[in-house]
Amino acid sequence: MSFNFAGVANKAVANSFVREGREQITIEQLAEDYPNGVTITEFDMLKSKDGVFPTFAYAEDVNKYFNGNTSLKSIVDAWLAGFEGDVERCSNELKRSGGVKIRFKQKQRTSNGYWFTPVEVVMR
Repeated sequence: MSFNFAGVANKAVANSFVREGREQITIEQLAEDYPNGVTITEFDMLKSKDGVFPTFAYAEDVNKYFNGNTSLKSIVDAWLAGFEGDVERCSNELKRSGGVKIRFKQKQRTSNGYWFTPVEVVMR
């Protein structure tokens, strides 16, 4: 049996089960490609120099992932409160439940001058 160098390298740079084997897409591109929204099915929380942020897989394209903004972090934080902060258990339950559909609204500028894309939860 030979060592799978490429597989191990891919896992190391993905740094998340959500990102592993998937290509990144931006929220702006998602909003353009899916004006009716996407169904998030899995998530993970990642650390950066600026804090913690969520990353998501979605049902409409299982080969891609996207990183979350402030609104999406607020949603994930609320979900995690119901799972004692257990990301893996919460993400597994989200996937088992069929996910949550969200739609991205038109980009807006915040009072600080930053651009922000609001998120709408699509109720079924």
